[in-house]
Amino acid sequence: MCRLLDPGVFQDPLRRVVFEEIRELGSVDSRRVRELLPARVTNRGFPDFDLKSFLSPQEVSEKEIDQLFESALQLLDLSHPNEDSLHE
Repeated sequence: MCRLLDPGVFQDPLRRVVFEEIRELGSVDSRRVRELLPARVTNRGFPDFDLKSFLSPQEVSEKEIDQLFESALQLLDLSHPNEDSLHE
């Protein structure tokens, strides 16, 4: 999915850096991402980056998961404006 998204859709600099670093890691399991991401984001200029805080809340509702999925589809649409919408 990361390869389908354009980093330009992320307006917030921290979120953009997190996305870029996750994309650069490639196909690794989530445990490895959690291990590597904090140092990589810190090295990109965010010395106070706290992954746990960034990912909070730890528990989400089914409605919030649905909203997250819809947001991901919107990002894909923004990344490929000249293609048929995935969001419809």
